[in-house]
Amino acid sequence: MAAILRFSLFFITLSWVSAMNLNNITNFRKTEGWLETDHFGSGYHLIEDHMLPNIWMQVFKYDGAVGEVVGLPNNMLVGRNSGFKDPSSSNSYPKGGGFHQLMQRIPWDTAMATINPSSGKCSGGGRCYGDFLNNEEIWSADGEDVLDRNGNSFFSLSERMNGKARSRYRFQIYVEDNTPYWLKDKDGGYDLSKHENDPSSSARYYPFQDVVVRIREMSQFDGSITALDDSSKDELYVRKSEWKDNSAPDDFKIASQPVENRMVNGYPVYNFTVFHSFRKAVDYLVEVTAVDMAGNRRILRVPLSMDPVGSLSIQDRSSDGRKFR
Repeated sequence: MAAILRFSLFFITLSWVSAMNLNNITNFRKTEGWLETDHFGSGYHLIEDHMLPNIWMQVFKYDGAVGEVVGLPNNMLVGRNSGFKDPSSSNSYPKGGGFHQLMQRIPWDTAMATINPSSGKCSGGGRCYGDFLNNEEIWSADGEDVLDRNGNSFFSLSERMNGKARSRYRFQIYVEDNTPYWLKDKDGGYDLSKHENDPSSSARYYPFQDVVVRIREMSQFDGSITALDDSSKDELYVRKSEWKDNSAPDDFKIASQPVENRMVNGYPVYNFTVFHSFRKAVDYLVEVTAVDMAGNRRILRVPLSMDPVGSLSIQDRSSDGRKFR
């Protein structure tokens, strides 16, 4: 109940913070009355947002028609307040979609780690994801890897997902934040009194500044964090952005997204699809970067390998007695 209350208050105060033009503050709460345990009193309380976005990705390979999901189940549905203990329990978690596949891989019998509330870091062993934990900026099997109940990395695809040069893939990208949405008027700002008098004067936006998908040859990757607008070494580069320079419409306006894409498991999750055919028989890295309205950045890096296309073998076994006329 406490988790639900905090989540509800989350929505209530979002408009007020935008109205005050407070940048880089998106995690906050409002108390309606004085409580004995509320040492700050009644009213609006602001807490800086240090929560990094969550990313997961559904990968589908057309050759063989196989698909898998990669990413980390790291939100309020799988944290210490979720109440889920085991997939077979009566308190079942939401079904459907790639996130459900990730939740099936959680070792529910593993205790949650001790969490530092100011940094989001974990200590003392145990499971360190859920509740929008700030575990690592870069999610990669080459870094601080996270294993599922079967000992497999959440950040790696199985070998069956590797392909051959010119193999065609579909990547469905999902990005969510601890802030459910952001309110803006047509000028990019927000005025609370104007919104109360005319709710149609403002619209809801996914709370992101940028989401970038890039595919790069592994040999062209040095491990550093690439600038969002640098596509010089990428075989594929897709950028969804707030576009503050007005060079393009804002990609994150919720109403502009197809109705079936706006919500995932009852929660606003920005999602879109990218198609790509790999050009070379080399090792690749698929990278998704998400930056929220507070400037928090999360990066998911997933390797994929392409083999050469096999040569065509033509055998002539015909004879004069076996020719078809």
